Amino acid sequence: RMESSGGQTWVVVSPENVPEPLVCSICFGVVHAPVVTPCHHVFCRSCIVPALRENKRCPIDRRSLNKNQLKALSSANPILSRIWGKLKVKCRSHAKGCAWTGELSAADTHAKRCDRNKSISSSTTTQKLKQKVQALESLVIQLRRDLKEKTDECKQL
Repeated sequence: RMESSGGQTWVVVSPENVPEPLVCSICFGVVHAPVVTPCHHVFCRSCIVPALRENKRCPIDRRSLNKNQLKALSSANPILSRIWGKLKVKCRSHAKGCAWTGELSAADTHAKRCDRNKSISSSTTTQKLKQKVQALESLVIQLRRDLKEKTDECKQL
């Protein structure tokens, strides 16, 4: 499995056929938004960037590394990038009945057009909005408490 740009999961049709350089050694999945280190190791951008915040070394060979040294797979290794783009994946909405299977390079285009995916996107958006509203409500409660404290302090002066 691998995450798509919308946070949904693409399922690789034949994971046993994925070339080893296209497996992230941090999450052990097929690389998503793949980046290459100067020492030629490939990782998911979303895996390696947080790892570098903790330790500024390549997780494989421990060479010094910072996020500015990472290069997109497409520019650093175009041949490997083409192999990555040719991986066969199922639609991220396959569990909802979408039968599309195609190359990873076409998956985001399909996702934008997939009717089954739209319901996932809107429910994901609704869930994120609910979380934001809850966070804002908590913030309002805290601000009201702070205002009451300051008002009480002013009254004592």
